[in-house]
Amino acid sequence: MWRLQAASGKDFPADSSPAQLQEETAVHKEQLDALANAIHEKYPNLDVETLLMSLDGEVEEIGHIKVETKPGEKH
Repeated sequence: MWRLQAASGKDFPADSSPAQLQEETAVHKEQLDALANAIHEKYPNLDVETLLMSLDGEVEEIGHIKVETKPGEKH
């Protein structure tokens, strides 16, 4: 978690409470949203999906920027 702590100024213990886990996920989402937006700016025709995997292997979708296409238009 050192990188998250350096980026957010917050430290989350390994045995976090449910409220701490929710806050940690929100911090990850903020960082991943910034990354997804930067990718989408550079590659506007690219869908960007961000996922977060917990230590037990559970995967959660954190965000999704989907390119708007018109009917008949190729993506």
